[in-house]
Amino acid sequence: MVAIYEESNVRVDLTGIPHFRFQNLAAYKKISGQHVKEMDFCWLRDGKLFMLEAKAYSDEREQAKEKNVTAEQFVEYLVDKTAPKVWDSLLMFSACWLPTDKGTKFRADLPEEFHTPICPICIVIVLDVPDWFKRQHFATLRTRFRDVLRGKMALFDSECIVVCTPCRLGSRLPEVSTIS
Repeated sequence: MVAIYEESNVRVDLTGIPHFRFQNLAAYKKISGQHVKEMDFCWLRDGKLFMLEAKAYSDEREQAKEKNVTAEQFVEYLVDKTAPKVWDSLLMFSACWLPTDKGTKFRADLPEEFHTPICPICIVIVLDVPDWFKRQHFATLRTRFRDVLRGKMALFDSECIVVCTPCRLGSRLPEVSTIS
């Protein structure tokens, strides 16, 4: 089955990978207006849960430059905008795995293979940023994401946090490319 998505100016090819999107779940739609964020895609591989967030920030960084926003401030902006999606997605999965009323409704919306607790978890954050930012500040961005997410991931016996640009994904992950 062909599964190519255009998400936030980034193309994600999940062809041949069974996956789901929180945004398509009725249970998520009921709470999405209550400051709950979600990762873009979730799938299983080799007993591991993968959650992927993909976003192009090239235009926003250019606008920020015009407003004299420093690279350090832009790093914090990206982390502050994306990290809550990871936390909320982890909370939604946790709720699904608990015998609560809302958790049971959420679990009913999920594909069956996600109904029981899954660890480890791998977070994949793909950010399309301007070339100069990649060269000069991407390592700082990657470190900051890992610092912010490490403790919460440890609660799931997980430490896999991949922060990359579309051109750096390897064969073990879906193809992600910039929309031209």
